[in-house]
Amino acid sequence: QKIIQEVARLLNVTRVSLMLLDEQNKELTIECAVGIDKEIVKNTRIKLEDSSNISSWVAQSCFN
Repeated sequence: QKIIQEVARLLNVTRVSLMLLDEQNKELTIECAVGIDKEIVKNTRIKLEDSSNISSWVAQSCFN
């Protein structure tokens, strides 16, 4: 959490999140965040194959 807070401070932004891949479910989830509602953090699930989402697009590019 401290690293994400420092990233937000250095970039001078109010919202930062770190998403990790749940390999079993092929979903991205928010592992930690700054400036994002706790319910959003808890409930956000992005399917890896959803190429219309920038987060999944970036994750997919790591595998190509």
